[in-house]
Amino acid sequence: MNLNCGRYLYSIIATLILGLQLTSAQDKFYTTATEKPLAWVKTNCYQDSGDRSTNPCQVESFAYLGKVQNRFYFYVIYREYQPPEDSTDNASDQRSFNAHSVSIFEGLGDSVLVKPVWGRATVDDAEYFEPPEIVETRYGYMFHIFISNGNGGWDDGEYFLRKNGKWIEQIMPDWNLVLKSKLPTNYSFCRGSQIDLESMSIELAVYTPDDGCCCPNGGSIYADLSIQNNQIKVDKAVYKPPKKKTK
Repeated sequence: MNLNCGRYLYSIIATLILGLQLTSAQDKFYTTATEKPLAWVKTNCYQDSGDRSTNPCQVESFAYLGKVQNRFYFYVIYREYQPPEDSTDNASDQRSFNAHSVSIFEGLGDSVLVKPVWGRATVDDAEYFEPPEIVETRYGYMFHIFISNGNGGWDDGEYFLRKNGKWIEQIMPDWNLVLKSKLPTNYSFCRGSQIDLESMSIELAVYTPDDGCCCPNGGSIYADLSIQNNQIKVDKAVYKPPKKKTK
């Protein structure tokens, strides 16, 4: 199974305002970021000229992310309207608002104005976003934006580490490739998991050949992780057999 199948979405990194940058090899999302009052951002869709859809949009969720030095971060998850393929479809049907996008906003100090610093929109109806997080790790502050397209909960999201005043993308491994050698014969992975950034570790459920994806009975793989050259690496991985059932 290709665990990176969710990456047919396009992802974008903006040149950050206020001297900060999120850097990535991917295309820019915002070309002309404009400051907006925080109160406005909570209830309105930020639509940049040129790069982002101008289709009708709804704010699905808004929340405070955290503070890094003198900068405050917030996230907004949007639902955008997709025109029906068939003109006979009911265009007012709320189910048509099934295209998602997420944006991270930054504010400086006690300013009431914020600007977008990162954004990503879907081209896959099944893709969804979990609330992003900012975590202080042993390597420094990290952004994590959890993104999945329903492929067993595998995280196709983004990780950024703050280094020298910039947010630098950290490349995730393909867990199936790097941990496959630790699996017992004919055992496999089915459902994904998220990295625990505080401990820099991950634990994945293991499936026997007879298990459905709902119900793993093959134990788990636990891996200690590190960051090297802007990549998340597996330092050590061990197989943990399932606990014996007591009568």
